[in-house]
Amino acid sequence: CTVATPMPASEPARTKLLIAFTSLRERSLYTMVHFYEHDGRKTGKIVGSIASLNNRSDHHPSLGRDGKLCVFAAEVVGKVSTIQYWDIRAKKTIALPALNKTPNTQMAPSVSADGQLVAFEAWNRPGSAGRWDVILYDHRVSKLLESPI
Repeated sequence: CTVATPMPASEPARTKLLIAFTSLRERSLYTMVHFYEHDGRKTGKIVGSIASLNNRSDHHPSLGRDGKLCVFAAEVVGKVSTIQYWDIRAKKTIALPALNKTPNTQMAPSVSADGQLVAFEAWNRPGSAGRWDVILYDHRVSKLLESPI
């Protein structure tokens, strides 16, 4: 999965792109999120990655428009998949008090341009209809939002 977001460029005529993707690039069993910066013309380079646990596969990264935040699903062997926020510049996880309080899997997050809202799939989440649902989380107030349907 790749997601690109424009980055401020050193030259006014160019737009840099930051791309988040998952790969087995450095590990044989579990995928990691990597960040690739492209100059918008012909060259690019890996500019970072998210270090993960030995038994964790990360997938479905999504970037905020400013390139400061990456949201992704993290699946630890023997446990459910959770949604993680990653501060790209600080290189650390941002705590999500209400988001991962569920015994069931959550996956495929997509973050809003400003990085405040995340939509994701969740299986049988407490308070849901007992099936796969799309859930919306507001990071500003650290809570799940009511479904419009």
